[in-house]
Amino acid sequence: MGGLKNSNMEIYDKVMATNMRSVYHLTMVATPHLIESKGCVVNVSSVSSTMPSSMSIAYNISKAALDHFTKCAALELAPDGVRVNSVNPGFVKTNLYKNVGLSEDQLNLVAQNMVGKNPMKKAIEGEEVGALIAFLASDKAKSITGCNYTIDAGRLLNS
Repeated sequence: MGGLKNSNMEIYDKVMATNMRSVYHLTMVATPHLIESKGCVVNVSSVSSTMPSSMSIAYNISKAALDHFTKCAALELAPDGVRVNSVNPGFVKTNLYKNVGLSEDQLNLVAQNMVGKNPMKKAIEGEEVGALIAFLASDKAKSITGCNYTIDAGRLLNS
């Protein structure tokens, strides 16, 4: 994505539209049903929301905005019995990297680099993130709202 020196507003707008505007719009449209059903929202953010990077400014800003949106939405909707939380994963080895054109060797290099930065020396499994989302969406979390849950194998401990 890049930083200020090698990016443009089109990239910024696309990232913000994907990571923030879409969530805002969907939550706004779903709010009447969420209130009626006493439902909940679990957004998927990223540990990048709290880790400055000169190489992915738009992405990091979009995820920081999503974290703040989660708290604002939780504050607004809590009196109506609607919970809003987010999950902030670290490196999860997914097809995302292949989909942007990385070869298997490049993917392994990225994984090795990312895993090397967290104390547990492991990638997060998609199933782990899914389990956290399922918990937050369940009645077991009925008093949890406005929280950003980090699942990063300790990555933020080294930032």
